[in-house]
Amino acid sequence: MIRPPFLVPFAVAFVVLLAACKENLSEPPPTGSGPDTSPPVVSASPGLDTLVDSTGVLLIHVRASDRSAIKLIEVTLTPPLFAFEPFNPSDTLVIASFPVQLSLYKHTTFTYSVRAVDVLDHSVDTPPVTVTVR
Repeated sequence: MIRPPFLVPFAVAFVVLLAACKENLSEPPPTGSGPDTSPPVVSASPGLDTLVDSTGVLLIHVRASDRSAIKLIEVTLTPPLFAFEPFNPSDTLVIASFPVQLSLYKHTTFTYSVRAVDVLDHSVDTPPVTVTVR
């Protein structure tokens, strides 16, 4: 029996593709070993003291991550003219934006900080950020 010349390369390519599919479908490797003893990593922006106009909305962008999962994100404003509802995801990475209506703070300053808590109740706070509203 005579084999066509393309059959062997085709069979090799097929086997390689099957192996690649199996690798892509396998579970990802664990991100760490042992118990999670560290708090989440959290950042907020703007992250430095800032000056803004009293028109519009300031978006406080928050990014938090933790190996075990994020349980809570709190954004605290001082003075608290209003409060944000706590954010309760069960994911290891949270990216969210919280709007602050600047007209409520016209000709004053306010500070904000962000707290992230993981499902094991480890918590971390960002340093406070002062916002001056013109």
